[in-house]
Amino acid sequence: MPGIANYSAWIEVDGKALPEYDIQYSDNGTRATCWVPSEAGKEFIIVYKGTFGESGIGTRVTVDGVFCGGKVIRGGSTSAKYHKGVSTSERTYKPYIFSNCKLTDDDDVLGLTPGLGEIILDVEEVLIKGHIHSAHIPVTLPPLHIHERAKKGIVHGTQLGEEVLRPPRRQMMNKKIRKLVSFAFRYRPMAVLMADGIAPNENNTPRKNKPLAGPEDILDLTLDDDVHASRKKEPKPRKTTDGAVKTEIKKERSITFDNEVIDLTI
Repeated sequence: MPGIANYSAWIEVDGKALPEYDIQYSDNGTRATCWVPSEAGKEFIIVYKGTFGESGIGTRVTVDGVFCGGKVIRGGSTSAKYHKGVSTSERTYKPYIFSNCKLTDDDDVLGLTPGLGEIILDVEEVLIKGHIHSAHIPVTLPPLHIHERAKKGIVHGTQLGEEVLRPPRRQMMNKKIRKLVSFAFRYRPMAVLMADGIAPNENNTPRKNKPLAGPEDILDLTLDDDVHASRKKEPKPRKTTDGAVKTEIKKERSITFDNEVIDLTI
């Protein structure tokens, strides 16, 4: 979908941007909302670009109504930035995975979890104060139990995968100045989107929208600071179920907003 004020964002699965449907904008033009298709068992990442000038920019990610962290962006950087999951330590994170909800007749879960089935990226102007050392704050996504009388088409939610190793990173202290724009992605299986008339039938030509793209030049959102650690080691590989290994090599940092330490996404 078209960008907002030179900012753009989209969801990727298997290295490809998901198609977006029924794009809507708030009256003041600072929030965009759309629908994307989800597939149970697939990892997804949140990607964004923007033009920032010299201001410090912070991003905040909320998944299924739970704040999952964010990043800091210095002005003058180039290329895309990624949120891959939730940090669990200085050297590990857990990726986001689309997952099946489970129906139940337990009246204790009759009400839907607020925000279930929605991914939100907020972009804010921040004052970057410097690096700090602080413990990571654990993040727990809600259990995917949906009452059979309150399902309302919600079939998928998000859960976290197995830990992935990555290089160590530092946290940063920041103060929020103002909120700039927000992107909201509501996700459902493609069959549900087609049944609800949100996405066209597969037998017809899909009316897919391009990922959010702004009219200005795109700048890198990666923090330029070098990561300093007492022990510089290559990240250890993560074992997969078939015995193979997976290694993350991209360096990331954490930030805080309003002088509070916040554990951030990858």
